[in-house]
Amino acid sequence: ISVDSALAMLSNESVRLWIDLQIDDIAALSDHRAHFIGHPLAWEDAARVDQRPKIEDHGDHFFLIARSLDTSHDWLGMQLETIQMSCFLSERHLITIRAGAIHGVDQIIRRLEHGAIRPHSYPDGVLYALLDTVVGAYVPHVDRWEEEVERLDQQALSHPHTNVLARVLAIRKHVVKLRRLAATQAEILAELSRSRDDLVRSQTKPYFKDVHDHLVSVREATDALRDSVAIAVDIY
Repeated sequence: ISVDSALAMLSNESVRLWIDLQIDDIAALSDHRAHFIGHPLAWEDAARVDQRPKIEDHGDHFFLIARSLDTSHDWLGMQLETIQMSCFLSERHLITIRAGAIHGVDQIIRRLEHGAIRPHSYPDGVLYALLDTVVGAYVPHVDRWEEEVERLDQQALSHPHTNVLARVLAIRKHVVKLRRLAATQAEILAELSRSRDDLVRSQTKPYFKDVHDHLVSVREATDALRDSVAIAVDIY
């Protein structure tokens, strides 16, 4: 929709609105920023692609930054490239600013169009669906790394080579990074699952808690994988 249409909808108190932007759209909105929720410093953070995951309570809204994995890469060594997604959540509005394409967002839009977003098409429900999609991409990466470490274990036993050790150490680096990513974003989900009812409805909080639990499982899986990597290094 046009900027004028978005501004009109923002001023309508009976409308719940999700505005999904690309990071390049921020400059075009500079003259209209006062009509959007969000502190100017938060918008500056949203315009920079190197921000760490975090959540801030600004009273009438939350500002949070999450990072999705770039699933366009098939090579394991590139699978921890991340894409920033900044979010402003108020009672009636959700504004997302993405630094690139995030797998699953188009599917969420289709689900919204068919009324299939739980719990209903409220801003907090859409944010849940987005974060659930982001976290859902983590598990397949851990599974693939586990398979790769097992294969490298066997290769280290049968045909030791410096390339094997280099690949094992590269996976260890990625595992540490993913664990840190899961841990920091688990804090965001924990905050959302126990936040005030005016921003996150009581019926939505269990969904955020469920995503939080998935992140805890990812963190535990990376701990186990880190131990497997250590064993692989010892074998070598």
